[in-house]
Amino acid sequence: MSSLGQTFRELRKSKGLTLKEVADDQISVAVISKFENGASMLGLDRFLHLLNQINATTSEFFYWQTDRYAVKPSVVFGHSGHGAPGIKLLEPFYEIIELVNQAESKTARAKAVEQYQQRIQKATHEHPTQMNRQILAYANSSVDLLHYNLDQASHDILPVVHYLESVDQWGEFELFLLIFSLTFVDTDDLTRLFKRAMRRADWYQWLAEERYLRYNLCFDAFSVLVGKQHYDEARLVLEQMDTLVHSKSDSDMQFAVQALFMHGWLDIVTGAKEKGKQQCENALSVYRILNVSGDEDLLRPIYDHILKYDPSDKKHMMIMLTLD
Repeated sequence: MSSLGQTFRELRKSKGLTLKEVADDQISVAVISKFENGASMLGLDRFLHLLNQINATTSEFFYWQTDRYAVKPSVVFGHSGHGAPGIKLLEPFYEIIELVNQAESKTARAKAVEQYQQRIQKATHEHPTQMNRQILAYANSSVDLLHYNLDQASHDILPVVHYLESVDQWGEFELFLLIFSLTFVDTDDLTRLFKRAMRRADWYQWLAEERYLRYNLCFDAFSVLVGKQHYDEARLVLEQMDTLVHSKSDSDMQFAVQALFMHGWLDIVTGAKEKGKQQCENALSVYRILNVSGDEDLLRPIYDHILKYDPSDKKHMMIMLTLD
């Protein structure tokens, strides 16, 4: 088994980060170098701070440190209590998402996100860190979406796309960053990054809190592609979902029902409306029978908007892109 320092160096390099980029006023290049080379150890606070600096979580760090290639499918690692990587890492993205989806008028939402955008522009100018550039790209694209400018959004999210393309070994942070950014990403980039994310998410199925990450990737990518009316690409994603659902090693009724709903959704928007309605309503009925209220609450508003589907209505398409 590698030392903590060796594992940290592997993770840092996999994300394309230099010692200088990781160091800050709390921990110097010299201290990090000694830690990586086994010449010194770090206190818990400094160690956790370093993990934040490379966008890594404690669960994936220690999973990475174990003999991860010898893990048996029956083993599930990690019960750290978080359903997404380090809340501190994702906090800015969650804040923007909440502003975009808050229950106010579109004008009020746009104003709130634009104010956030101005603050992060200033922060990025003063501290042009990789993370600040990604947050700014996400804020810019969110403003574009609220103004129904999807082409500009796909351009403004490019710093996130380029970051994801530059990282050799994606961690939980990169996977969730893609999920958060799917709405904005150009379809060609989305399809390419989705394939890479699915391969990487396979590695995370043995982490307890992320074992269903692949299903979430499929549902979110499918939702965006249907919202953008790229039905052939959406159908390919749905095939991936079906493969997961029918896998004997990782099947779950909740996602089998979700896949049924997705088939109905695709049928409705591609012309087989009555067949699609039946499938969607069957899925919602199963959720009620199983008393899975959270999933029904998620899918019900989507279904209501699917029934109003109008491919010529640009605003309707934007609503669909922000629902999930």
